[in-house]
Amino acid sequence: MEQAVYITDPNNYNILYLNKTLQDLFPGDNIGKKCYKIFQGFDEPCPFCTNDKLFGKNPISPYIWDFYNKKIDRWFHITDQVIFWKGRKVRFEMAEDITEKKKLQEKVKESQQQLNSILSSIKDTVFVISPNHEILYNNETAHDLFGEELVGRYCYNIIKGNKKSCEKCPMEHIFGGESCQVRVGKSIKTPKSKDPKYFDVMFTPIKDYDGKFAIIEVLRDNTENRKLSADLQKSIGNYQHLSQELEDILDAIPGLVFYKDKNNRFIQVNKYIADAHHITKEQLIGKSLFELYPRKEAQKYWEDDLRVIESGKARLNIEERWQTEEGTKWINTSKIPYLDEEGNVKGIIGVSMDITDKKKYELELKKHRDHLDYLVKERIKELNCLYSTMELIEIHHFDIDTLLSEIVKILPEALQFPSIACAMIKCENHTYETKNFQKTQWCLTNDIKIKNYVVGKIYVCYLELLDEHKYEYHDDPFLEEEKNLLRSIAHQISRALTRRKSQLTIEKTQKKFRNTFEQAAVGIAHISPKGKILDLNQRFCDIIGYTKEEMLSKSLEDITHKEDLEEDTHSVSLMLNGEINTYSMEKRYIHKRGSIVWVNLTISLVKNTDGQPEYFITVIEDITKKKKMEEQIKKNEILYRTIAENLPNGILHIIDSEFNYIYNAGKELETLGLTNEMLVGKNIKDILDPKAAQFVASKYRECLKMNEIVSFEGDFGGRSFMVNAIPLADKLNKIHQLLVLSVDITERKKLEKKLQLLVNDLQRSNKELEQFAYVASHDLQEPLRMVASFTQLLQKRYSDKLDTDANEFIEFAVDGARRMQALINDLLILSRVGTRGKPFRKTDMNIILNHVKSNLYNLIKKSKTNINSGPLPVIIADENQMIQLLQNLISNAIKFKRDEPPQIYLHGETLDDKWVFSVKDNGIGIDPKYFEKIFIIFQRLHKKDDYGGTGIGLALCKKIVQRHHGKIWVESKKDEGSIFYFSIPKNEKNINK
Repeated sequence: MEQAVYITDPNNYNILYLNKTLQDLFPGDNIGKKCYKIFQGFDEPCPFCTNDKLFGKNPISPYIWDFYNKKIDRWFHITDQVIFWKGRKVRFEMAEDITEKKKLQEKVKESQQQLNSILSSIKDTVFVISPNHEILYNNETAHDLFGEELVGRYCYNIIKGNKKSCEKCPMEHIFGGESCQVRVGKSIKTPKSKDPKYFDVMFTPIKDYDGKFAIIEVLRDNTENRKLSADLQKSIGNYQHLSQELEDILDAIPGLVFYKDKNNRFIQVNKYIADAHHITKEQLIGKSLFELYPRKEAQKYWEDDLRVIESGKARLNIEERWQTEEGTKWINTSKIPYLDEEGNVKGIIGVSMDITDKKKYELELKKHRDHLDYLVKERIKELNCLYSTMELIEIHHFDIDTLLSEIVKILPEALQFPSIACAMIKCENHTYETKNFQKTQWCLTNDIKIKNYVVGKIYVCYLELLDEHKYEYHDDPFLEEEKNLLRSIAHQISRALTRRKSQLTIEKTQKKFRNTFEQAAVGIAHISPKGKILDLNQRFCDIIGYTKEEMLSKSLEDITHKEDLEEDTHSVSLMLNGEINTYSMEKRYIHKRGSIVWVNLTISLVKNTDGQPEYFITVIEDITKKKKMEEQIKKNEILYRTIAENLPNGILHIIDSEFNYIYNAGKELETLGLTNEMLVGKNIKDILDPKAAQFVASKYRECLKMNEIVSFEGDFGGRSFMVNAIPLADKLNKIHQLLVLSVDITERKKLEKKLQLLVNDLQRSNKELEQFAYVASHDLQEPLRMVASFTQLLQKRYSDKLDTDANEFIEFAVDGARRMQALINDLLILSRVGTRGKPFRKTDMNIILNHVKSNLYNLIKKSKTNINSGPLPVIIADENQMIQLLQNLISNAIKFKRDEPPQIYLHGETLDDKWVFSVKDNGIGIDPKYFEKIFIIFQRLHKKDDYGGTGIGLALCKKIVQRHHGKIWVESKKDEGSIFYFSIPKNEKNINK
C-alpha cells in the first residue's frame, strides 16, 4: 500500500491536503475539516497530538512514532515534521501501514516464549546472547547461580566481571563464520561461591531469536574434576620437600618415587619402583636408565630428564605407557628439579603413579561423553524440529493444508538418518507426504486426536538401513527421543486443529454475545478512561431511570452519590496506575426521579495491545431492596462478622510414581478440610472415592508414560478443579514424581452452564418466533382475501350509487386490504428465510443479476434506470434468496431516486475468506444516524404516501445475509447516494452448519 500523507494547520487543526491513500481510508470531503474529527472521531484535539513536539519550546522535527488507529483498526509507522507550505509553517505527516508487521511481531513473540520454555527445562546454566554480547535470555539455573537480574546486561560483565568483551572470546569464531559450534573450558567466580568454579562451556548459534541471530551458551559445572587434578598437583608439590631421610614414608607411597642425579643415576628410590624392576632398592641405586631399559627407550626417558635438568622447570603429569609382563600399564609421572643451596640443579625428583585403572575409566568416560554429545546433537535436531513446527503453527494454524505440507518437509531432517527417511501425514481425508515416501517395516506412527477422537496419523519411515548405520535394534531403529518428538508434533497439530474449530465456533457465537449483553439481568456499561459512557444495556437504564440517549450524554460521576464519589474515584485511579485489575463495592446512584438506588458495582479494566487503558466494564446489580432489609436488620440485631482474607483458589501436590502424597500446599486445602500432614504418606485411593481415584490414576499414568503434561477436570468436596499433572525427572532423567497443580474452577463452570442455558433459550425463542410469524401470516391470508374481494366487489357494483364520501371510504378499505396483503406476504417471506430456504449450492451471481433485471423490467424501463456491473463471482448460496436479496436492493435504489434517472452499479470481489458485494446508487441518500434503524422490520424513514412499501425489504435482506453467515451494512450521506454492502463466506462447510 502507498504511504498515507496529509498536511494540517497547527493553529486550528484543519486538513489542508491529503493524498489518495488517506482519502480511500477516510472517504468524503475532508479538506478544511478537523483532523482529529476525521481520523479519530474525537470532538477535541487528540491527547497524543504531536503539535507540541513539533512547534513547542524544544521542537523535534522530524518526530517518528508508531500509532494504533482504533477507528479503522490499523497500525501505522508515522513521521511528523514541520515544512513550509504556501508561505507558512504547517505539520506534514507521512504514515506507513505496519498492521501486518505488528501481527507478525506478536506471533514471533509467542514463538519466542515457547523457545524460552524449552530452554528453561534444561538443567545446565543457559544463556541466549546477541552478537554484541548482550544477554537476551537466561534460565532459572543461571539466575540461581549468578543471583541477580541478568537480561539486558553483558555476558563478559556477568560471567567474568570484565568491563569489555574478553580478548579470546569464543563467540567471535561463531559470529565470524569460523565454526558452527565451539566448546571451551572456563574458570568463573560466581556471586554465591567463595572459590571460582570451572565450567565446560558450549556455544551454539541459532538463526532466529526474536528476529535476530544469537548464540546459546550452555555452562556445565566441571569443578569437581578440576579439583581432583589440583589435588594431585598439590600432592606432587609436597613430594618436592621430602628428603632422603623420609625413606619409610616414600615406601608407604603407593607409587614409584625416585631421586636421580645429573648423570642419570638413581640416588634414592622407594620399594615400589624396585619391585617394578624386580630388583631390590640397593641394587637399583647407582644404576642408570641405560642399564634398565633398551637403549632407544632409555634415551627417550633421559632426554625427558635433561629437559628438567637444563631448564630447571618441573614437568608434571606426564602420561606414559608401559609394556610389562602383566600387560599394558599407564603411568603418570611428574619430575621436579632438585636444587642446591645456591639454586643450581642437583638432580631430579620423580613420582610415577599407576593410573591404569584411572585411564580405563577416562577412556570409558570419553566414550560415554562422545555418545552423550551425539545424543545432545540429535536432541538439538529434535528441538529445532519442534520449534519450527510451533513456528509454522503460529503462521498457518488456520491454513491446515499449508501447515501439514510444511511439517511433512521438516520431519525427516529431525531423525538420526535423514538421508534415508521419509514422512507422511493423513488428516481429515487428506494426505501430505514427501516425494520419496514409502511405507517400510521400519515405520513409526502416532495418532492425531481432537478430544480423544482420532482424526489423522503421522508416519515416518526408514527406506533402508545402510552398512554404516548398523546398530543392534530391539524392536525398531527409532530413538525414544524421536518417538517423543513425534508425539509432541502430533499434539501440536491436534492443538492447531482444535484452535481452528474453536475459532469457527467463536465466530458463530459472537453475534449472540450482543443479545446476552442486552438481555442480561444486570446493568452493563462500557466507560472510557475519562468517564464517558460508551455503551450500556437497557437493564442499566432501567435501574437508573434514564433513557439510553440520556445516559450517553452523561458520565457516571453525574449520577453518583457525593458520599461514594471519593472511594469510587480512588479505586479507578488505582486501576489506571496498574495497582489493581478490578474492584467491587456497594454504592449509591441518584435515580432520575431523585431517589437513591443502591447497587453492587463491579468494575474491570480492559487494556489494548500496548497495555494502555482502553475502557472499563461496569456491572451493576440493583440491591436497593437488600440494603433496605439490611438497615432493618441492623435496627433489631447487632452482629459482627469476620470476612476471611486471602481467599484460597488452588492446591499443589507432589506425588510419587505409586500416587502417594509427598507434599501438599495451598489454602484451598483448608476449604476442603485437609492439611499437608493429613495427606502425606497416603495414596489417592485413600482420599478420593473409587471412581474418581480410578479416573485420576489413569491420567497420572498417562503423564508418566507420555512424559508430558496432562490436563483434566475433576470434582472433589463439592468443588470443580482444573488439574495439571507435570512429570518430574531425577538426575538420570527418569520420571519418578508428579507435580500436580489444581485450580478451583467451580464458579467458571457455573457461568459456563448458565451461558449454555441462555444460548439454548435464545435458539428455542428464535424458532418459536419464526413459527409464530409464519402461522400468523398464513392464517390471516384467507379472511383478508375475503375482505379485499368483497370490498372490491362493493366498489365495482355500487360506486355509481354512492356519494363521494362513501366511494372514498371504500377506496380506503380497498387500499388498506391491498397493503395488508402485501404486508402479510412480506412477513410470510421473512418467516420462511430460515425455515423454507433451499440448500446452498454453486450460484453464478451474473445469472442472478439477469433474473433480477428480468423481474424488474417494467420498473427499470419506466424509471429509465441504468444498471452496470463488473464480472460477478460464483458463490455457494441459496439461489432464490440471492435473487430476492439483489431484487430488494435494486428496487430500493430505484424507489428512492432523485429527479434524475437512477444510476446503479454492482461490484463483487474476494476479500480474505469471504465475497463482498456492493450496490451503489445516486439516490436521495440516508442520514448516518439511521443506518441501524433501516434494517429493522417496519422501520420507515418516510411517510407511506411519499414512498410505498411495507418497511420489511431491508429487514428481509438482513435475514437472508445472516442465514448465509454474512454481514450487511450501508455507507451513505443525505442527498449523495448510498452504497449497500453484503458479505458471503467462502467456506461451504461453515455455511451449511
